[in-house]
Amino acid sequence: MPDDFLRRFGRFLEQGRTQEPQTGRPAPDGAATGADEQAPPDRRAPDGAATGADEEAALPGQRVDTPFGHVQVLATRVHLPLLLPPRVTGAAGRLKDRRLAGFDRQQALFFDVEATGLSHGAGTVAFLLGLGRFDGDDLVVEQVLLADYDEECAQLQLLLERLSQTTYLVSYNGKSYDTSVLANRLVVNRFMDREEAQLKLRPHLDLLHLGRRLYSGLLPDHTLATLEREVLRRPRLDDLPGELVPQHYFQYLLTRDPSYLAPVLAHNLQDVVSLALLAHEMLLLLADGSQERRVRLCFNIGKTLADGGFFAEALPHLRIGMTRDEPDLALPAARLLARALRKLSARPEELLAVWEELLAIAGERMDPAERDEVQRRVERLRKALRQS
Repeated sequence: MPDDFLRRFGRFLEQGRTQEPQTGRPAPDGAATGADEQAPPDRRAPDGAATGADEEAALPGQRVDTPFGHVQVLATRVHLPLLLPPRVTGAAGRLKDRRLAGFDRQQALFFDVEATGLSHGAGTVAFLLGLGRFDGDDLVVEQVLLADYDEECAQLQLLLERLSQTTYLVSYNGKSYDTSVLANRLVVNRFMDREEAQLKLRPHLDLLHLGRRLYSGLLPDHTLATLEREVLRRPRLDDLPGELVPQHYFQYLLTRDPSYLAPVLAHNLQDVVSLALLAHEMLLLLADGSQERRVRLCFNIGKTLADGGFFAEALPHLRIGMTRDEPDLALPAARLLARALRKLSARPEELLAVWEELLAIAGERMDPAERDEVQRRVERLRKALRQS
């Protein structure tokens, strides 16, 4: 992932903001339509602010035409070789949502929304869409920007086109927030009725949910910035805090000064690129976590696999979870391990070994009622073995 997002976007300020950043390769078909199209009518703006063609020229990116007018799109190509190969993406099929079994990076839309507020209500407008799709080893991120609210229908039309070209969604808290905001705007603008606009029903890999499961007890919180710092080892530097993003957009609308948009675009671009990087890291743990030895992380991997019904794959991780190093994990690990063994039709002596090991590891630390329950299990299994 490039580390010079802010520097590249700062070129808009230093060079008059007349073109999108040079990426070295063309964007996907439809990402831009050229710079020789007719400029839209001038909009009202404060004295001294850019209007009309001057305003369009000042914005980064290019105009893309749709049946509902044009919208501003900035396309950036980020080279991410060896990311999300089939052996890694196949692990998405080990999650609860069986529709993710065929997950493929070429058919995935990595998306992030910047909106005018945190509410899910119909009055919240998504003024910037970050839409990332893989083209070979490159992640091409299209940032669809509303230069003004009257371009929203063109923006939504472009969104629907990108959705029709992909099968899977990848987001961070998109199941709760992003898809709700977009669905509301599709309904308000009469693109769809409420039932048709259920974007959250599409096959969706929400990395917030998966991150909470895999890194439970390991991180101070589960914000995207925390996972970037702790998992990717790429802390954000000079990043615009998310709570200030709407204010910057409102200041742009008031003054028509594109400098307010530069940190917003940089923030959104890093969000989308981080989605691809985090998806790789998380799915890699589910695909091949055999080298992992951190006890709590192994337990979390095993629990995630067991909850998805992949009990054989969960066994080695859960066995690591039953250790004297983390006695508080021993009981939940033993319960999951016993469940997995029963699902795999394990022999009674294997189950007995699990419960006896638990008593040896954490018997003194267990609640008396829990210890009594485990001891009863041990006695029943011993009796069953004597009678067999």
